[in-house]
Amino acid sequence: MKNLEKNSTLQEYFDLEEFSESRHQFHKGKIQEMESGTANHNRISGSLTALLMDCLEKEICEVFFIGLRVQAQNEFFTYPDIFVVCGEIKFYENRQDTISNPKVIFDVLSESTKDYDRGTKFMLYRSLESLTDYVLVSQSEVRIEHFHKDEKGVWSLKEIVSLEDFFSLNSPNCEVAVKKIYERVDFSLLEN
Repeated sequence: MKNLEKNSTLQEYFDLEEFSESRHQFHKGKIQEMESGTANHNRISGSLTALLMDCLEKEICEVFFIGLRVQAQNEFFTYPDIFVVCGEIKFYENRQDTISNPKVIFDVLSESTKDYDRGTKFMLYRSLESLTDYVLVSQSEVRIEHFHKDEKGVWSLKEIVSLEDFFSLNSPNCEVAVKKIYERVDFSLLEN
């Protein structure tokens, strides 16, 4: 991610995003340009979105992707690859493009952002009271890191590394085959 040069206000960030061809995140006055995706990134995101929509069609949950922001702390705004909201949607200050109550967030890892996604970004996401699951999906190998918050607020990690396994959420109730998430992914492609 590239930082833009100056400190910015939240309004300057929203104004930039309205006309920008690329996506940016905002944290404590800093605007950072987000990376564009790869073919594997898009394959995983597309498959996972379709699988979640199918799996959650009887739940009171919605799957969101492409172009909707999440607001995690007052000063953190970003674009997860996919997220799920259950029940009523809470919009940040009535903005129809920014949601503040995701229940599940999915990010597809890239080589350049994986440490940030596991570290600072996850720390900021943990401020969301509504968030119960944070799922990181590798695009360079079969690896899903599923962080889950229990009823006491304690986060635990389950790693899935086999195409023969299943990935599951408890609430909302959803289970999908890992091989379906990685369908058409070409692991021989080198990441940029």
